[in-house]
Amino acid sequence: MPLSGVLQFTYLEPVETYMHTDVDNFIFILKTTLDYFDAHDFIYYSKAKNLKIYNEQKNSYLNLIDNLEANRIKYTELWQQERETKEKNIEELKIEWQKIRDNEAEEAKPK
Repeated sequence: MPLSGVLQFTYLEPVETYMHTDVDNFIFILKTTLDYFDAHDFIYYSKAKNLKIYNEQKNSYLNLIDNLEANRIKYTELWQQERETKEKNIEELKIEWQKIRDNEAEEAKPK
């Protein structure tokens, strides 16, 4: 599993949503992470334990960066659509939640 997969598995959607707010910032963070791991080591896939797996992780970062850089506009548009969908879903959930609360309040009134 690539490190980005580990991040998604570990932190799930909050990380993805945050990272998808700005493609250039996401690329910067990935590059900074690569710089850090060049100077240090992966916790999950240590250089000392298995250089092949370590390099696979590093290459997955490099491939992701290349993909993001080559497709900036595509990802910017896609992520904007995802945000709009999530915001719409949140608003719909808020309305449904309010209906439930209103119904519970109505049922709790003495008759």
